Order: sequence, then C-alpha cells, then structure tokens
Amino acid sequence: MAKRVFQRGDLVFEQGAASDDVGIIVRGRVEVLREIDGEYMVLGHVGAGDFIGEMGVLEDRPRSATVRAVNETEIDFADREAFLQRISEDPERARELLVRLSARLRATDDILVAATVARHRTATHHQRAPVSLPKEGVVVVPGSREMTALLPEGGVEVAVFPYFVGRALEPQETKPPITIDLVLEDRRPFRLSAVHFAITESNGKYIVRDFGSEMGTEVNGELLGGDFFRADSTPLFRGLNRVVAGGVGSPFVFRVRVE
Repeated sequence: MAKRVFQRGDLVFEQGAASDDVGIIVRGRVEVLREIDGEYMVLGHVGAGDFIGEMGVLEDRPRSATVRAVNETEIDFADREAFLQRISEDPERARELLVRLSARLRATDDILVAATVARHRTATHHQRAPVSLPKEGVVVVPGSREMTALLPEGGVEVAVFPYFVGRALEPQETKPPITIDLVLEDRRPFRLSAVHFAITESNGKYIVRDFGSEMGTEVNGELLGGDFFRADSTPLFRGLNRVVAGGVGSPFVFRVRVE
C-alpha cells in the first residue's frame, strides 16, 4: 500500500487514464467529475472509508471519470494484486463488489427483456403487460421548475414496468433497442443518457436502476452508476422519493411517489 496526501484541487484520477490501482480514502473528501464536450460536471462526492476506482481495475477499463480532492485528503493506494488480496480478507467488501457486478448483469438482462417485449408489442400492437403490486402505484411528478415544463400537470402514473427514462436523440444517434417511456429534451453538454434510468420491480419492491449512464443517478441521496459509486440500483421508499438524473446541479429532478 502507498499512502498519498492530496491538497484541495489536486487530481487523484483522471478520466481516460489507465486503471492501474485502487484507492481507499482514509480521511478527507473527493468529488467525482465527468468531462463532456470540454466541460466538467460533478457527479457526486465520496468520503472516508470508500474505495475509488475499483470497478475500472476489476474490469480492466480506463478511468470513467476524474476524481479531485475537495479538501486535504489522505488516500491509500493498492495495485490490482494487492487490492484483490485486500478484498479477499474483507468479505463484506467482496460481497459489495459481487452485488455490483451482478446488478450490471441484471441491468443488461432488463434491457434485453424490454427489447424483446418491445419487438413483440410492435408485431402484435399490444401494450406491455403491467407488473402489478396490489394496492400500490408509482407516480412520477416534477421535482424542479425545469421539470414542470417537461412533465404533464399532475405527473405521470407508471403502470408498466420497467419504466425507462432517457434523452431525446439527435439525428445522428442510434436508437436504443427499447422503448423509452419518458423522453426528455436535453442540450449539449448532455446530462442525460439515451437510456438513463428505469423504475422497475424486483423481489416485491420498486427500485430505481441506473443503466450505466454517463452522469449517474441520485436516489434519496444515494449515488448510482459509474465506477466510483457503490451501487447501480436502490429501492424506493413508500411515500415521496427524490430522484436526480445527471449529476450535481442537474435540472432533471423527479419526485417519485410510491402509494
């Protein structure tokens, strides 16, 4: 393990660089940023006790985002072998990583299933069969001034799952293989991905699942997506939930009401 101290504004990882090592934050706080069209957008923050960069190391992919120190921050770094040794001695962390990888596979399955159902719907002109949970319902309502212009008055009642939220495509972009239920207009640099997140049902609960979006999704303060946050999905609570698509400061704020 190699320990380093970063001052405010120092770069810890840089987007696009090789994923050679993993860091664990001993003290301090970092922000995770994504560079899009020459602009940096903040996805979220990570603090003491959290690993950073482990998914890129496990998957042998370049860094998906830039990490910058918010204040004086101390980080322990481990190369791939040392990291694998460390998690082999930490069953809880190993479980978290397995759950994360499993969630990514499940997200792929969801898209494949939705694509198959969409093709069937096109062929038969029938709607997707709703997944019904007795005496419950989900309503998506605006959570910001900008969203009031994009969602109908009173919000949208979700009757079919998974319910996909994504961005309107530009002419040169390839259409995703699924039907986007809530298509939102966005401007460059885009905060929304073509398939950003979905509200779906799993094990009798409603959940929000990020589909590997560029800028991530925040649900009730929990950050989803990317290689620097711990999860790709999280359950919705009964009552009102706050969902933000597109990182810190994004105008795409939703209130998801589970009744």
